[in-house]
Amino acid sequence: MKTEAPLLTDEAFDKISELVHRRVGIVLTTQKRSLVLARLQSVLREHGFVNFEDYLKFLKNDASGRALNTFINRIATNHTFFNREAPHFEFLKKVALPQLMESAGRHSRLHLWSAGCSSGEEPYQMAMELIEVLGETAAAEKAAILATDISTAALNRAQIGIYDRENVQHLPSAYRLKYFLPVDENNFQIKPALQRLILFKRLNLVRPHFPFKKQFHVVFCRNVMIYFDQETRASLIAKFYRYLAPGGYLMLGHSESIPPGNRYFKYVRPAIYRKEE
Repeated sequence: MKTEAPLLTDEAFDKISELVHRRVGIVLTTQKRSLVLARLQSVLREHGFVNFEDYLKFLKNDASGRALNTFINRIATNHTFFNREAPHFEFLKKVALPQLMESAGRHSRLHLWSAGCSSGEEPYQMAMELIEVLGETAAAEKAAILATDISTAALNRAQIGIYDRENVQHLPSAYRLKYFLPVDENNFQIKPALQRLILFKRLNLVRPHFPFKKQFHVVFCRNVMIYFDQETRASLIAKFYRYLAPGGYLMLGHSESIPPGNRYFKYVRPAIYRKEE
């Protein structure tokens, strides 16, 4: 006998939207209602809930935090792929990294941040560009990448570092040969040299302050702010400014921008900004 899908009432959807916005800053419009239902109904069935009202009570009363973590993992969007918005990686390799290495000096260390790293494609490709510019030994000595996301499920996939053929095909053939090991006919493993350059951590971008002691030279935060409202975007841009070193670069998604005349960043080219030195 087929089980009917749990009913998502207007009131329950509004409460879910408010919870998501308060916890992770994502705005769920009414157009996302079917997405919410599709992503959460299996969780409700697993716990035996027949409606979202009971599920919301469960979330509120779960002192362990595991239920809320599962909820965020299901709601957070994780779709990405290698070489997405490729001009950013070209700019990183040909302009930003050589420039930053020259200005930082021989004994300085570059710090890069992939904010909203999803399943890891972005920080791994950042690591590839570091090795292309510096070489494997120098990259390990002179650079480090922090990769953060709100979703523990996405971070687990990123740390494993196995990607299917369709995803890897977006990269140049030389990169596929140089930075991956075949697992089977359809899957490829990131090489350890890349993994050693990256620290994966869970971080909520809407928290008031970030726990960083050092500033970053490059921040990638692409296709993340499109899910936030204007107030949350403005707050995040101000925090990026605070945690970027003078002369550092901020890369946004091509559908995202910083308003002209802002006091934080200088426009460099589409979706690329620089903190004034």
